[in-house]
Formats: sequence, structure tokens, C-alpha cells
Amino acid sequence: MTLEDKENALKALGPGWELSFNNTRLKRSFSFPGFKEALDLVNLISFYAEEVNHHPEIHFGFGHMELEIWTHTENDLRQKDFDFAQKVDQLSTTT
Repeated sequence: MTLEDKENALKALGPGWELSFNNTRLKRSFSFPGFKEALDLVNLISFYAEEVNHHPEIHFGFGHMELEIWTHTENDLRQKDFDFAQKVDQLSTTT
């Protein structure tokens, strides 16, 4: 994807997403009232990641979660990364 493609795909996502790591990754931070809420979303994302065989980097703790998505084999972003981010947005509304 060109940088312009990435920026256009980014605009189509929900708020909070940004390009990171020299425009080769998608990143978003989430806030929660406690640990369990963060863990619940991590679990939902993990189950989905296994289902589609596409695995993000997830860091979480009490009241927070940070997520980075990219295609590891390419070390860059592809459309499937933006599709994954869109699914994360959907999952985040269920927790």
C-alpha cells in the first residue's frame, strides 16, 4: 500500500487509530475502568486473531490496552490489517 492508500484506509476506521513505526503499523490505545474490562477485550481480539490467523501485538494492564497491527511477513501494512482494525472497533463496542 502507498502512504496515500494507508491514510485513506485510516480515515475509514473509527477514532483513535494512528499510523506508527514509520507508517508501517496501525496503533490504538484503549482505556477501561479496570483490569477485567481490558482482559475481556484482549480475549475477544485473541479469539478473532486465531480465527483469521492474523496476530496483533497486545499490551495491557489495569485500565489500559495498546494494540499494534501489521503484516509481520511484509513488515508493513496491507488491507487485511485495516480490516482487522475495523473488527477490533466492532469488538470494542461489545465489552
